[in-house]
Amino acid sequence: MDSTPLCNLHFVFVPIMAPGHLLPMVDMAKMFARRKVKVSIVTTTLNSIHFQASIDREIQSGSPIQILHVPFPWAEAGLPEGCESADAVPSMDLLSNFTVAEKVHEGLSYDEKFLVPGMPHRIELRSFEELEAEYVKEYERVTGNKVWCVGPVSLCNKDYTEKALRNKRNWSDEDRYVKWLDSWPARSVIYVCLGSLNRATPEQLIELGLGLEATKRPFIWVLGGAYGREEMEKWLLEDGFEERVKERGILIKGWVPQVLILSHRAIGAFLTHCGWNSTLEGICAGVPLLTFPLFSEQFLNEKIVVQVVENGVSLGAESVVHLGEEDKARVQVTKENVADSIEKVMGEGKEKQVFMERARNYADMAKKTVEEGGSSYKNMSLLIQDIASFKMP
Repeated sequence: MDSTPLCNLHFVFVPIMAPGHLLPMVDMAKMFARRKVKVSIVTTTLNSIHFQASIDREIQSGSPIQILHVPFPWAEAGLPEGCESADAVPSMDLLSNFTVAEKVHEGLSYDEKFLVPGMPHRIELRSFEELEAEYVKEYERVTGNKVWCVGPVSLCNKDYTEKALRNKRNWSDEDRYVKWLDSWPARSVIYVCLGSLNRATPEQLIELGLGLEATKRPFIWVLGGAYGREEMEKWLLEDGFEERVKERGILIKGWVPQVLILSHRAIGAFLTHCGWNSTLEGICAGVPLLTFPLFSEQFLNEKIVVQVVENGVSLGAESVVHLGEEDKARVQVTKENVADSIEKVMGEGKEKQVFMERARNYADMAKKTVEEGGSSYKNMSLLIQDIASFKMP
């Protein structure tokens, strides 16, 4: 190894400005800083509110980590004042204003492959080898690049306080909801969240809600920044859904500290959009997953969960909901699909026990891999050493 001391290293993290992407990168930044290398997180003031308290706690513990604020030109981009996160964009029509860099792709085919000479391929860091061993080997073989699996990064949040501080922006009721969870038996509550960029139509969300109601099981449903929010609010008001389920269901219309909720003993299943961060967080929590992919790589993640890891049940979604084409999307998952899938992982049959045991095994595996001596812990050390010894050609 080169003689460059680790204290001279400086890692800079520039996360995508959306909570579901931002928070896992902050977790990764904390993991690096705990190895005593300098870390800077570059973001805007409003985005840092999500994790400022968490970073302050890291600094107090001696970690060399800081937040560097940069101004976000919302006015120049034609966005409302204070719109500094993708989930805060009031209309999907304005999302293209938020991601100006995407304009270089306009007019390009979605199907035609092309290669940028000299551009390194992506290296996935947030998984762990025991979950995707064969895929890691194949990726290294095909690309000729080294892959460092250093996750699951959410496990850097070990105690209640760390989990609660992980997303403090819109969450002031953690005690209230945790006490509500305390009132239910172990593994009895369904946690539902389709991500910060949820594109499901109101019609589809209504079917989802009716399916949850039909199970007669307790649930927490995070609507977040759902597409067609006004239509959904109208249905909730006129249909009386919240009143009917108030004894066993909670609807949260903001954002929650997902890792804190998932780690509660009462959670028995996680209905997820299969974003990779949420998928790993569900696996770490030791609960079966109910999969409802919407777009991007989420359908591939679903295959890993359902067909490879065998730690979940698909609700039956088959078509991608393209950005800007939400109105064209049909209802893919009926209330019957929802209720039947939930019963498979939470019913009284042997199938539930198989899912629960498999989920516990993967959770134990995930926890061991980030502990000292685990594969992800070792990979983090090797990654830092390799970067320290790197020399520009």
